[in-house]
Amino acid sequence: QGTTKLGEDLTAPYAFTWSNVAAGSYALTAKATDNAGATSTSAVVNVTVTAPANQSPSVSLTSPANNASFTASASIALLANASDGDGSVSKVEFFQGTTKLGEDLTAPYAFTWSNVAAGSYALTAKATDNLGAMTTSATINVTVNGGGPVADISGPDCANTNAVLTYELSAANRANATSYSWWCTGSTASLASPAGQPYKTTIDFGPWFSGGQVCVGVGYSAAPWHKQFCKTVGRCTARLSAEVWEELPTNPVFPNPTPEGFTFVADHPVRSLRVLDLLGREHVSAGVLEMGQRVNFGERLEAGSYTLRIEYTDQTRRTVKLMKTGR
Repeated sequence: QGTTKLGEDLTAPYAFTWSNVAAGSYALTAKATDNAGATSTSAVVNVTVTAPANQSPSVSLTSPANNASFTASASIALLANASDGDGSVSKVEFFQGTTKLGEDLTAPYAFTWSNVAAGSYALTAKATDNLGAMTTSATINVTVNGGGPVADISGPDCANTNAVLTYELSAANRANATSYSWWCTGSTASLASPAGQPYKTTIDFGPWFSGGQVCVGVGYSAAPWHKQFCKTVGRCTARLSAEVWEELPTNPVFPNPTPEGFTFVADHPVRSLRVLDLLGREHVSAGVLEMGQRVNFGERLEAGSYTLRIEYTDQTRRTVKLMKTGR
């Protein structure tokens, strides 16, 4: 190839296979040498090697099941399988119709769609590979039925130390609203509404919160003109139990995913473990565990994705992705 020797053959028929040729243009020749050492070079043959076309990734929604039904205000756990035969999956996005709900960059690919109102919905997942090729899954249809009375303020019923939690006034109480004023009784570190969403508030409960109420005063452009709504929030009590186990499984957390509770088995001495949601809010915590101790947790967690952060006594850390598929 050019002046580069690729190979040789000493007997007829004279042949050589050039393997793993990269994309590009090449000038090929053959040179014959006789028994007296005389040589002759053939005419040039020009060839072009083109790069193979990128294969699109594959993706499928594995949860919820097609034609599943829920009750408003529902939390729907979306799970997807995705792979790419000639590269890697860079992200999986989740859609309701043409509206993007969220995305996940790492497997297992998951997203929790929260506070879903009554209605019928068409859900899909879209995978994008490392070269930008995209594939959309088959549609999963779900129905959310109207439930009982909707709470005036939605959000967690309890808060742990230093938890950062979000609360939202129901849509039914936002008609004709012109102003919102949020506050929380009990000790908190900070309270603020997201930009453009004054009907929500995010509260940092800080280290001293022991219980209280999250409240919002709403001004309206028509009767009743002003109204106050409150939700009682207590201090969370983690439902943890520990006992010594003789044989340890390979995975320290099982079952995962699960519609009920998780079990963690300490594979090394543990200093602390914490369960956080996708916003970094702490839901469960535990202290020192000896190697082999078992901890059961998560029965009260809403459906969704969580992270278990484990700190061992030797200063090493480990993160395990959790998926709660029901409550």
